[in-house]
Amino acid sequence: MLALRRVQHQSPSIVRSLTDRATLEQIIRVDHAGELGADRIYAGQMAVLGTTSKGPLIRHMWEQEKHHKATFEKLIQKYRVRPTVMTPIWNVAGFALGAATAMLGEKAAMACTVAVETVIVEHYNDQLRTLLEDPEANKELMETITKFRDEEQEHHDTGIDHGAEQTPFYEVLTNLIKLGCKESEETRGGAICNTDKIFLRYVGDPGFQTGVAEDIGVHQASVSKVVTKVADQMTEKCGRWIKFPSTPADVTEAKRKWQGKYTFPCAVGVIDCTHMKIKKSPLH
Repeated sequence: MLALRRVQHQSPSIVRSLTDRATLEQIIRVDHAGELGADRIYAGQMAVLGTTSKGPLIRHMWEQEKHHKATFEKLIQKYRVRPTVMTPIWNVAGFALGAATAMLGEKAAMACTVAVETVIVEHYNDQLRTLLEDPEANKELMETITKFRDEEQEHHDTGIDHGAEQTPFYEVLTNLIKLGCKESEETRGGAICNTDKIFLRYVGDPGFQTGVAEDIGVHQASVSKVVTKVADQMTEKCGRWIKFPSTPADVTEAKRKWQGKYTFPCAVGVIDCTHMKIKKSPLH
């Protein structure tokens, strides 16, 4: 995924009264990672659709995401929170996801927006439930997250209004993302970066790769090579990452071990933004 109403400038002191330092760090780190991913996804969509009739709409949502990202960047600096180590990768991966869906057409781009915003809204709602344990102490942070949550919901609704549900990949895309996020919540340890997992599950799906190949007139193997190169980059930069299947033999073996409901056989969860964990998908 990941586009939001403009908000008035708020000082990083909005989280000063938060009593749980670990919770503070987790919220800032994960939200910054999510907004970074959103920024790059919209950048990718603009690169493909910027001159079309949907260009102004995408740019509007992108500008809102930039504001959200800037807010969390200030909080990271103010409170000396360690940002996600995935920043260099998401500059590429987020852009690739946005551009790839845009290449499938305007409706596919809107479907990507709807799916990602659904995840982000649920994510913000989870944070708000945590902060409600001490609403007075966390009042200002709750107000900020609530505003951001509402803006993400607005983007979701915009995508629906602009034909997201009419794309052939809509059901597969949204189900993959929702399934992946539910699995990530079950993983242990620290903050979970949903955006990293969304990208990996989506572009790793053979059905998606075939659709892209047919749409742009290339062999599926060519698309697979691009995905594999991204995986190699991730493996090189984060040695603790587990490389997902990239050859027919790997896919066959992974399906045998980790078969789930959808085509991509592995449930990928990013734990504290430093490594991936392969986890069996729950059967439905």
